[in-house]
Amino acid sequence: MTARTQFLDKTAEIFFILVLAVFPLYLNSEKYVGLTSHKAKFFWIICGLTLLAVICSVLTTRPGSWSHLKDLRLSAADWAILAFWLFTTLSALASPNQNLVWFGADQRNSGWITTTCYVMAYFLISRCYVPRERDMLIFAGGSIILCAIGILQFYGIDPFSLFPYDRFVNANGTSQYTSYTIFFRTTLGNVDVVSAYVSMALLFFGALYVQGKNAGRFIYLAAAILNFWLMLMAGADSGKVAVTAVMILLLPYWLASRRSLGRTLVLASCWGVSYCLFCISALVIGARLASAGPVPDFFAQFSGGSYVPLLLGFIVLALLGAALMIWGERLPFQFSPRAAKIVGVAVLVLTLLTGILGVEILGARYGDQPQHVLYQAREVLHGRPDDDFGTGRVFVWRSSLSVVGEHPLLGTGPDTFDIAFTPFQAETQQRYNLVFDKAHNDYIQILVCCGVPALAAYLVLLLCAFIPAVGKAFDSPFLFAALGAGLSYGVQSFFGVDVPIATPLFWLILGLAAQASHSVKRDFD
Repeated sequence: MTARTQFLDKTAEIFFILVLAVFPLYLNSEKYVGLTSHKAKFFWIICGLTLLAVICSVLTTRPGSWSHLKDLRLSAADWAILAFWLFTTLSALASPNQNLVWFGADQRNSGWITTTCYVMAYFLISRCYVPRERDMLIFAGGSIILCAIGILQFYGIDPFSLFPYDRFVNANGTSQYTSYTIFFRTTLGNVDVVSAYVSMALLFFGALYVQGKNAGRFIYLAAAILNFWLMLMAGADSGKVAVTAVMILLLPYWLASRRSLGRTLVLASCWGVSYCLFCISALVIGARLASAGPVPDFFAQFSGGSYVPLLLGFIVLALLGAALMIWGERLPFQFSPRAAKIVGVAVLVLTLLTGILGVEILGARYGDQPQHVLYQAREVLHGRPDDDFGTGRVFVWRSSLSVVGEHPLLGTGPDTFDIAFTPFQAETQQRYNLVFDKAHNDYIQILVCCGVPALAAYLVLLLCAFIPAVGKAFDSPFLFAALGAGLSYGVQSFFGVDVPIATPLFWLILGLAAQASHSVKRDFD
């Protein structure tokens, strides 16, 4: 390894740690006030300094020594991301909203600068970074700290005094915030952003635990459990849907061997125990709040059912998984890796069919309750989602698609959704008492703001980055982790928002997955 190779590798490693372990914990002195803008500026500074270091390294080295960057050949994913950046740039140049497109609107900050930082992060990680166990453990450590902050907040302990107000509901219905307000959590802020982060992190660390080969896997298990607990506390459904979908889609990997199956049972049962303990604690908190005044809607949803039998069932499942890991070799039947993959695919297909059938049958029973999640899921299967589904998201999506025809090629410019959506803002405010400055769907957001070619390039990028990782993920812990976390973001971003708080994590994961597109095989050092 040449001196410049070592320098770029070390630069990429520092960047990886800063973005994944330090950046999520960063807070300005104003705390939740202006959080997105402060986070975005910090991310821009990290990317700017890193890019400057890379440029200096390139300019001070002979061109003949550049071959270590995987021969500088561009993969299909590389071409796709360059096309995405090009169309985003053209969209910004052509937009009449020049005051917004470059840095993005205040408190959204998803303009051209942010997109360029994402592209830089992708190339730095996919080309220069060598995954290391210590980096993943540092990432897990930062995530554990973040989760601890959010969990303490939920139980009324706010160590950094992040909540500036006391919550109460007065005669005219106005309300303010305390630690029991569900809208803000941790150093990430909005619960939708928290949900995006934890839905990626818990699968990333869960996968590393299942395929881990040393004692560090227990740190990954702890991080996966705490992120799951935080996901429950955030209350946003998008992350829960994403995690459930990815756990099902990756069944062939979870069941790939006796060790994987045993650890998956331990992981799932630990999540189950966390769920039971969380529900029990929420019942206790709700009862205490009820004695003092109005109960926040989040706590009002918990019934007084007993979780103890379910808790005991998950504990038994955990013991079963541990026994399978310890004594699995003594079982009379043995499966080859190929047979295990076939069984995993068969279980996946059976699970999908059972799920679809279950939604069809159970959803039909709630025809008189149009807001029930099973009924809404059945309507989605039949292509009849209600406009009010997901707090008006379906209405926003349909309305957004109707404006695409006005600027199909380049859109209205990066981060200008609220301007494109102006004809419908009055109606959404009347129907939902909300003003939508985001599509609450990353794919529609790109389509409206940057045009059809940009969305096409983005979709090709996702396919080209993750499809080559599918086969190798059985044997590579970091590829399995990247695949799980990336798929989770892809699912939850169908309901979520893109702001430079949790999204940088996705682009680094995308870079990790894209390494599989290149000829050089990399795994943990």
